[in-house]
Amino acid sequence: MEIYIAENAFLGMILATVETFHRECMGLLVGIKKETGGFLLQHAIPYQTATRSNIEVYPSYKVQKRMQKALSNFSHMELIGDFHSHPSWGDLRYDTKPSAGDLEHMSAGNIYTIISINEAAKKQQWKYNKDGTVSGSVNGYFLKVGAWYLDETDGKEKMASIRCPFALDLKV
Repeated sequence: MEIYIAENAFLGMILATVETFHRECMGLLVGIKKETGGFLLQHAIPYQTATRSNIEVYPSYKVQKRMQKALSNFSHMELIGDFHSHPSWGDLRYDTKPSAGDLEHMSAGNIYTIISINEAAKKQQWKYNKDGTVSGSVNGYFLKVGAWYLDETDGKEKMASIRCPFALDLKV
């Protein structure tokens, strides 16, 4: 499955991740499920009032429902999943692989992006990786973006292949 991330969605996820660094961020993904399979991520809307720690993040149930209801008023877009970050903390370094808690909250038919963030030892140009992720550095941080979904045939998590031309044009 291929996921196309538009400029607005990419910026929303990356800036939310950098803003909350050392704590996790979370937000909604808005876009279009393509009839041929895959997704077009158009917007990433961070939860401003989420409860955050170094190893977890969650919005209040009430706020989550309020946001979903507000999004239903926009007929040309739909809620297609969510995003959150996996920040480094102390000596711990995290990747984009979903945790057991992440997997519990996934449902078939949606896309879930995970952004790992670590302090960067050097600047790195943004690039596509062999595993389907995209990675690079921003302002002293190294970020890697992965996209996951549940396979509807076997219920197992699978990594999607990301396409985000905007990321490849970023200055480092």
